[in-house]
Amino acid sequence: MNYFQPCQKLLEKKRNGAKTYKIHDKARTPYQRVLENSAIDKEVKSKLIQIRNGLNMLALHEEIQSKREELEKLKIPVPSPVTTIIQMQRNAVQKLLAHESAEQSKIKSTIEETRKSISMLELGTVFTCKEILQEGQRRESLDVFLCRLRAEGMIQRCGWGKYKVVKIAI
Repeated sequence: MNYFQPCQKLLEKKRNGAKTYKIHDKARTPYQRVLENSAIDKEVKSKLIQIRNGLNMLALHEEIQSKREELEKLKIPVPSPVTTIIQMQRNAVQKLLAHESAEQSKIKSTIEETRKSISMLELGTVFTCKEILQEGQRRESLDVFLCRLRAEGMIQRCGWGKYKVVKIAI
């Protein structure tokens, strides 16, 4: 039973259009309500009075605080869901970046091999994409690289899939 915390009971609720009016009684503790109730036996009331007289609010408060501190010591730290999601996103981004950097280094080495093979050709030599396509290299990546070499002025396009060496790279 609650001996200390008063509360208000709803006595009446009226509705006037969209507005609701509520009427509450005076704030009292459940202990006070039991003592005021005439339907409760005097024996029950006397037991409640004895219990209430044995209670010390300050001692109860201190006991509750010590129990809370004990529970805090037993608490296992659990990260918030937001923190967990942020960490998962960071891990996914790091994985993606690691994968991209590995992929980029592979592309760079393939590009260098292709550049070397083209620079070994003599000026005016005509070659096809199939002739310089490295093993495991995709045709799309080779086309992109050949476009770069055309922009640098190292090769010239002279037909469908045919290129001509016009400048030797040093």
